[in-house]
Parts: sequence; C-alpha cells; structure tokens
Amino acid sequence: DSGRGVVYVFQRDSRAGWRQVGRFAAPDAEPGDGFGRHLLLTGDRAFVATSRDRGAGGIYVFRHGSDGSWTPDTMLTPSDSEPRNWYGASLAGGGGRLFVGAAQMRGFRRDTASGSVYVYERGADGNWTQTGHLTPGRNGSRSGFGVALLTRGDTLLVGAPGHDGSVGAVYRFGRDSMGVW
Repeated sequence: DSGRGVVYVFQRDSRAGWRQVGRFAAPDAEPGDGFGRHLLLTGDRAFVATSRDRGAGGIYVFRHGSDGSWTPDTMLTPSDSEPRNWYGASLAGGGGRLFVGAAQMRGFRRDTASGSVYVYERGADGNWTQTGHLTPGRNGSRSGFGVALLTRGDTLLVGAPGHDGSVGAVYRFGRDSMGVW
C-alpha cells in the first residue's frame, strides 16, 4: 500500500475466536501517509491518526453504521499545523471529547519543541471543535510532552518521557467549573 495505511476491523466470535469483519482506509490517502499509526475506538466512532503532510498529521473520524460499515465523518487538523509536529502521536477520549498529542519528536532524536495536546469537543450538531491547547509550560523543552495520554472523567494525564534529561514526567490536568483545562 506504499505506506498509505489501512485499518482492519476484527470482531470476537465466542465459537471461532477473532475474525476479520471489515477494513477501511483514508478516502484521500497518498503514499507515506501512515494512516492507522494510532487508533482510538469509542462508542460508534473510530479516530485514526495519520502522519500526512510531512509529519504535520491529521485525525480521521469514522462513524460505525448499523450495517457494520465505517464511513468517513470528518478530518481534524491542528489550528497551528507544522511539518514534523507529530500531531496524532497519541489519542485519548470518550463521551464527546478527544485529546490529541503532538509530541513534536523526530524519531528517537527529539526536536527542540516541547509538544502539546489539542482538546476537541463534539457539539450538539455532531461537529468537532478545538476547544483547548495544553502545553507543559517553560519546563517542557524537548520533553516529548503528549507522547502518551490517559483520561478519565475531567482528568487528563500527559506523558513527557524526555522531561528533565529523560527522567520523564507525567503532567496532570483537570477541568474547572467553567470547562477550562
């Protein structure tokens, strides 16, 4: 597939174990896009990261239909997209909220950038809107902030394995009563 990528869908059958029930790809895939490098499945949505546009990245949102098909719904890109920011390095979410890590790392050699996490909310109209942009602050240079994410309720944990000379750190964010992270 020349690095375009594809997602295979498997379903567990109590008698036969796991079996493939489908597959889907980006509707506009190009060689080297790396579609499927990170995945998040929550509810009837699949979020699929791609490294398209020289690592600037994007997140395809697919909706699962009652007939078992997966249909492209939308494409999310950061408001400040740049090559090699590795948007989509990690994904976490649920309940109409999505967190996308942009660790801004180049393989094993880190960039001088600190990384960030983009916050999206699904509105009543079903559209996804970027509602936040989290950063590690002054101490996050070369930290890989955003390479790992974990969320539960109104708490988000963000991994930064390069923090403090690769000692590493986990940043904790909470959402206040106004909905701000």
